[in-house]
Amino acid sequence: MALAFDGEALLAAGSNLIRSENGGKSWAALPVPAAVLGLATHPERPERLVAGLAAGGVALSEDGGRSWKTRSRGLAEGEVDAVAVAAGQPDVFYAAVRGDGLWKSEDAGGQWNLAIDRPWLDDVERDLLALASVDLATGMGGIWIYAGTPAGLTRVPDCFCRWQDVQPGDAMDALVAGDTPPSEAPLPRSEPVRALASALSAPETLYAALPSGVWMSRDGGVVWSHVAQGSASAVAVHPADEKRLIAVLDGVLKLSRDGGTNWTTLVTDQQTVASMGEMAAAELSREITIWRSPGCGCCDAYADYLKANGYQVTVIDDQNFDRRSVEAGVPEQGLGCHLAEIDGYYVSGLVPTPIIERLLTERPEIDGITLPGMPANAPGMAPEKTGTLKTYAFGEGGITVYSNE
Repeated sequence: MALAFDGEALLAAGSNLIRSENGGKSWAALPVPAAVLGLATHPERPERLVAGLAAGGVALSEDGGRSWKTRSRGLAEGEVDAVAVAAGQPDVFYAAVRGDGLWKSEDAGGQWNLAIDRPWLDDVERDLLALASVDLATGMGGIWIYAGTPAGLTRVPDCFCRWQDVQPGDAMDALVAGDTPPSEAPLPRSEPVRALASALSAPETLYAALPSGVWMSRDGGVVWSHVAQGSASAVAVHPADEKRLIAVLDGVLKLSRDGGTNWTTLVTDQQTVASMGEMAAAELSREITIWRSPGCGCCDAYADYLKANGYQVTVIDDQNFDRRSVEAGVPEQGLGCHLAEIDGYYVSGLVPTPIIERLLTERPEIDGITLPGMPANAPGMAPEKTGTLKTYAFGEGGITVYSNE
């Protein structure tokens, strides 16, 4: 399970992605290309989500999770257990590849390169379970990347010279002066650090999710305090409010507005967060059937587009799909280049997936929607949707504009 804030929205991802715009009172299911292990956002790029996938690779959404694109060129094969966005550079991404190391992209995932191998802790090379870009100066002109491992916490400067333990900044001065060493209270080395979170507004404040609970540091990870009991598998903090955080504790999603002193349970029906996600996603059908003229290239491209967005697509050649469309209720003046059916609705033409998701979520009393013709800026005609597309609803109530976006 992975958590994140996208502005004021709450996000929880695993085998599915769920999003709440009202503080966890209700959730909407959104598609993911594969099970998500890591999730990252940045306040300077609202609605941009970066996901590390259990099937390998990184996926990017620019619309809050409604659609996704793969961003894995050059990235090593293997599960991506964690992702992070650089604190001061929202187009710089980091990915932790299981069995490999830490990878970096400087162009929002367009190209990846190895930044540094896995750290050696207790004489064993350790996988990276969690990542956080922390806007604290390294002394070398950069900032830190903190990482959780099965054997505790480590960090590396963003020049990637070497992995280092977290130490007080004035430790050497105390040594030279013969003073008492600064106090330290590190995280338990016997526990894996499953998740890390740092607020951009207060980079000294860190949160960590461990089997023993949620831990907090106010000094960049030198001294830690235990703020929540229970097995913690995920944690995220609001970028503008270091006291507002969400965490999964004993399989239940909880919210704190005071830095972990008090918690509100967001799941109240005894369902775990994972099962809640499965239930929410089950409301959206992923199976779609397309009838098209044999050999239609744009229909094939549209089918590939749907598959890339998580749909199970069946394509049927039909010389008379126009007649089938009219019989389904599509106006003759509004025929698309094919006819599709999903969860009781007809979808005519090259309709973008966010509009299909809206249709299945709202479930209006209509027969279906259509995008007439073959617009050059529609999925299937172009690599991706650009500009504005107008879709129409049709049914017993007549014909109305369904979307114009």
